[in-house]
Amino acid sequence: MMVLSRVYGCQTVVAPLSQPSNKLALTRLPDTHIRFSTPGMQTRHRHSLLVPAAVPSSGGGSNSSQQQTVSQPNTPNAGISRVTAAKDVEEELQAAVSCTEPGNKDWLPLVVVAAVGIVICYADRSNMSTAILSMADTYHWDKAYQGVILSAFFAGYAATQVLGGSLADRYGGKVVLTVGVALWSLFTVATPGAAAAGTIPLLAARVLLGIGEGVAFPSIHSIIARNVPVSKRSTAVGIITAASYAGTALAFGISPLLISKFGWQWVFYLFGASALLWLPFWVPLNVLKQLPADPAASGSQDPAAAAAAAGSAAAVARGVGKGSKDGFQQQQQD
Repeated sequence: MMVLSRVYGCQTVVAPLSQPSNKLALTRLPDTHIRFSTPGMQTRHRHSLLVPAAVPSSGGGSNSSQQQTVSQPNTPNAGISRVTAAKDVEEELQAAVSCTEPGNKDWLPLVVVAAVGIVICYADRSNMSTAILSMADTYHWDKAYQGVILSAFFAGYAATQVLGGSLADRYGGKVVLTVGVALWSLFTVATPGAAAAGTIPLLAARVLLGIGEGVAFPSIHSIIARNVPVSKRSTAVGIITAASYAGTALAFGISPLLISKFGWQWVFYLFGASALLWLPFWVPLNVLKQLPADPAASGSQDPAAAAAAAGSAAAVARGVGKGSKDGFQQQQQD
């Protein structure tokens, strides 16, 4: 039985062909090229297409033209014929099988709102770098003590990187990110009070701030994997990465002004409270929790697509056979 195997972005369809002679596999590599392959065959590159250098046949007089073409695979006309057949195959498959990339149709608003969350995240972590100068004057901290306060954040931040990814895989990135935002915002607002209470409360607030922020990137990467189409994921990651630098720039730019006008405490109060403006936009968003199904891995088939591919498969076989036969006839005339 001849089988047409189609892998196109998110879907694999296997459909039986009417000709029982060979096994022909057609793979559509997303946005790149087509590749024909048959066990024991080599492939040949033509015009960004990978097509078979030879198509073996199981015998019979009707296949004599194909057998003769196999014996002279390197002739220009045969190669051109197979390229033409490959293009016909591509057109047939595009018409026969409809496959859209998995993802959330509202992925762009989702990524933009998540990016705003990352802006808040980096602003909340960076404000201490400016405020600590005034805090040190208030509480008479030396440089070594300031270093301990600044580094305590990263102890918590490192602790929840892997944990945040695991939780996002289990419960969904939206839930994990929401909890993380609530946690780091709470301890951002609590920082002035913790500093006044002493070393232990301040260190605890800094570590818990880091724990909350540590889940941000793992949860957002989980959201991107489940909601953003494959062809747009690099764009989504770029938006999120740019947001981190924007948050740092925002904190460094605004913090000195806030400190000079209202006091260093308001840097933490205002930045921490900014999450209250973000949550109403984030909570209503539709976020897919499960990864898109992989039909190739699960072995499941879409019956409708399989039926469509079955109709296309016969045309594929005819196109490949016709291209090879025409190429051989042209060789004979030359």
